Amino acid sequence: MLSSKKPHMNIAFALIISVFTIALVAPTSADARFPDTNLSEINRLAGDGIVGGFPDGNFHPNRPVTRGEAIVMIGRTLDLNTGTRSTSFRDVPSNHFASGAIAAAVEKGLVSGYPDGTFKPNDPVTRGETAAFLTRAHNMEPIQNPIAFRDVSANHFAKGAIDRISSSGITVGFSDNTYRPDQHITRQEFAVLLARTIYPELRLKAPEQRQNPNTIAIAKVVNTSNLTIRSGPGTNHGIVGSIARNTEIQVLDTVNNWAKIDHRGGVAYASLSNLQVVSTTNRAPLRGKTIVVDPGHGGSDPGAIANGLREKDVVLDISLVLQRKLRMAGANVVMTRTTDVFPSLDRRVQIANNSNGHAFVSVHANASTHTAANGTETYWNRTHSSASSQRLARLTQNHLVRQLGTRDRGIHHGNFRVISQTRMPSILVEVGFLTNRGDADKLRQNIYKERSAEGIYRGLVDYFN
Repeated sequence: MLSSKKPHMNIAFALIISVFTIALVAPTSADARFPDTNLSEINRLAGDGIVGGFPDGNFHPNRPVTRGEAIVMIGRTLDLNTGTRSTSFRDVPSNHFASGAIAAAVEKGLVSGYPDGTFKPNDPVTRGETAAFLTRAHNMEPIQNPIAFRDVSANHFAKGAIDRISSSGITVGFSDNTYRPDQHITRQEFAVLLARTIYPELRLKAPEQRQNPNTIAIAKVVNTSNLTIRSGPGTNHGIVGSIARNTEIQVLDTVNNWAKIDHRGGVAYASLSNLQVVSTTNRAPLRGKTIVVDPGHGGSDPGAIANGLREKDVVLDISLVLQRKLRMAGANVVMTRTTDVFPSLDRRVQIANNSNGHAFVSVHANASTHTAANGTETYWNRTHSSASSQRLARLTQNHLVRQLGTRDRGIHHGNFRVISQTRMPSILVEVGFLTNRGDADKLRQNIYKERSAEGIYRGLVDYFN
């Protein structure tokens, strides 16, 4: 059924049906011009016998299009037999101007009626329904990514059809980046979309988005057909729209596991888990830097186990968020592990030293036989890049404590192999104590694991800038 499945407003189209009949079955000549519009698309359709004027010689471009009119015009583009005849719909008698087109469209499988046996031929058509009409009737080859109109939700009945006509250049929507899918379509609007459908040379490229001067990266949507975007960095914030798969967006910053993006002249937030970096700009704070991230333990070595948490899981979650943030900031990220495996300490050092890295961060969670022990601390080693390692430790510690709200246990010199044998500024962070109920309750929550990544990330940004 070519319908949004919403009740239509009943308006007095029956009073002017005879006028519409004349207009639709008597197209104007190829070189005619209508007094009330000289739009080239309308003139071309009129010349090809697809649309026509009214007895007063006008096109009446601002009148709404009815379901019957829409099927007649589309039927003509398909060379369907639009002559009047009987139909199966109780509200489409054989003498109705659109009866033949409706019957032919039903036979082609393009339309169906309503459950009550009606077709409602005189009801106005919405812009969403128009997209559905056109995509069912004609094949369309995409020439660009679908446009993410801000008023077309992911669950709108016409979302797929609207994506198809925007990716095919049949519509670019309105200047405010809306499509207005539930608004009644006018005769002029319908004619323009129909012309672009059957005359490919009339199709439009989506307007190029001007780059926000604060952009740090261009990223594309992956892993989902439509990415929900929100008013703030978290699922507790309201939904402001969605972005289709493979659409490229401008990233201005990252907050926890969220990208702050340019959206319709303002900002919105999208999950970093569904974004892939395409390129970075000169504003990317870590562009050109190689950062080695070492999630501690893994595989057969769980690390500390307490309060229902395993260190190897907590630190991997933190490190994967950190990886996304660093990449969005322009860094080349080298991971010692991205899954639940156990690289030996020597292997971790080898990976780091072979990377030509600019910094190394090993991520851990603490443990103690004294369950009251709590807080965050960061270690550095004087063997290589002593002053730089100490500075990186101090900056990272400050940001971690600020993000997590944990006790500041300070920075310390440590002889851990992964920081004593790596030949670049190197630190080992202990984000909190799994053996402490308060710290553990935080680290079992995604938001605090994301904040841990945020703290390390901000420390690195401060260090390199």
